[in-house]
Order: sequence, then C-alpha cells, then structure tokens
Amino acid sequence: MHFDFVTLRAFLMVADAENLRAASEQLNLSISAVSRRISDLEAGLGQQLFVRHSRGLEITEAGRLLMARARDTFRTLRAIEDDMQRLATGARGKVAICANGSALVNGLAQHIQSFLARTDDIDIDLLELLTPEILDQVQRGIADIGFVSNTLRIPEGLRTLPYVSDRLVLVVPKAHPLEIKGSVSLEDFLDWQMIGVQNASSLTRLVRKVAGAASPRFAYSYMASTNEVARTMVANGLGIAILPEMFVAPYLSLLPISMVPISGDWAARDISIVLRDDAVLSGAPEAFLDWLKRHSSLDAKVK
Repeated sequence: MHFDFVTLRAFLMVADAENLRAASEQLNLSISAVSRRISDLEAGLGQQLFVRHSRGLEITEAGRLLMARARDTFRTLRAIEDDMQRLATGARGKVAICANGSALVNGLAQHIQSFLARTDDIDIDLLELLTPEILDQVQRGIADIGFVSNTLRIPEGLRTLPYVSDRLVLVVPKAHPLEIKGSVSLEDFLDWQMIGVQNASSLTRLVRKVAGAASPRFAYSYMASTNEVARTMVANGLGIAILPEMFVAPYLSLLPISMVPISGDWAARDISIVLRDDAVLSGAPEAFLDWLKRHSSLDAKVK
C-alpha cells in the first residue's frame, strides 16, 4: 500500500491523545476527515488499529506495532532532512584538495588538522602534487581547491586568493665557502654544482628562468625526486641546492648542512589558493574556505 505521511502523523496524534479531536486541531482537519483517514489506513492494512467505545479510543496490538514503526519512520525522515541541511551548509560532505609541498609545510597541514578537529562529518581528500598538476586538477574540476606557488602563469578560467608566503634559501654542506656569507646572490653560486628538484616543479622552473637569464651556461648537475632527497644529497657533499626555507630549517641540527639567505625578490614566493572561475563553492568546500579566512591571515589579505 501507499503510505500517506499526513495520515501516519494523524494516526500517531490520535494514538497519543486517544481521541480524534487533538489530531483534528493540530492538523487543521475536521474530526470526520481524521476519522476517515484512520478508517482508510485500517482498510489498507487489513488491521483494526483502535477499539472505539464510549470513553474514546483504545489502541490495539496492531496499532501499537504501527505506532512504533511510524515513529521510526519520522525519525528517519528528520535525520534525512538534517543530513541534507548539513550538507547544504557545509556541516558534512567532502573537500577535494590538491596542494604542493610548500603550502603543506607553511601552514596548510596544520590548518587542515584544526579544521577536521572541529567536525566529524567532513572528509578531506588531500593530494600532494606539483603546481602544474594542481592547476590541471582544479581546471578539470577534479579538485575543489588548489594551493600553488605563484611562479607559473595561472591559466584562463582559474582565479587565485593569497594564502601564505615562503622564502627560498641556498642549502650548502657544513664548512662550504658560501656558508659564511650573510646572504648570496645568483652570481655567487652559479658556478657551483647545483642540485635541482623534479624537472616539472615550479621551483626548478623558477631557478632555471632566473639563473638562465643571469648566465646562459647555467645547468643543474643533479636532479633529485624530492626536497628531502636534495637535502640529503647536500648533506653528503654532492652539491648545493635552492629549497624552500621550511624544508631546511627544521633539519639544521640533524644534518651537516647550513642555509644561506638569497638576495633578490625572486627568492620570496607567494603561495595562493586557486579556484575555478566559474565554480560556485557550496557545502563542505565553502565551509573549509570560510574557515581558512577566519583562522589564517587569508581574511586580511582578501580584504
């Protein structure tokens, strides 16, 4: 049979009050209309739900069973309504994030952890990628939000918001001649063996661009797969490397390496949030972005 929720609600009200009048007043229906709904429900179920007598109505065993099931049904409906509302407002759902390593070590990992600690109903799918791959993921709509270094041209159809900044430093082995310098310029290290990190990374592209403009003879001697590998290669005297400061500073007391500040505006990088121009964030992604605005320096920068 096809259940009518208004009729089920009327049945519960009648069962609770043991009379038709209460249900009639609450549902704004006539007593006869409520009575007819109960009679139709009994006919459809093939069961008597109430015993009618001069003192009112008395619920039957079938009525008690239906009452328990009906209450479960309305609890489920309320839960569905609550879930949909929470999904629409960002209180539950999923956020797909792509970020480069620099964003993660400069605050994003901590921001994600703090955000997740405040909710049990939002999941974050996080993927660490290189900046060119992140731009592609966001452009194709695979990622809701990306975090990239501003060293590449942002493709059409994407927009950015400022997030944090990081600084590039020169990493050298202990007792290296450049270690004693207060800061170094491009010309100071172009003739040393250089260790790069992934050909396609935004950092490697940036260094190739600025170093190549300063000296056509510039070339990397080695190419590491990660910042961690490059750092280890420097510690073992295989060359020097340009790395983000946050990938170096925590390891100065653990490895025989030193970091030297690099002069020049190119060594200061902005890390941005990247979004699709035509994408209207809603639900969980919007909730995460709003949380970032409230709990990081992003809000001040956006204003």
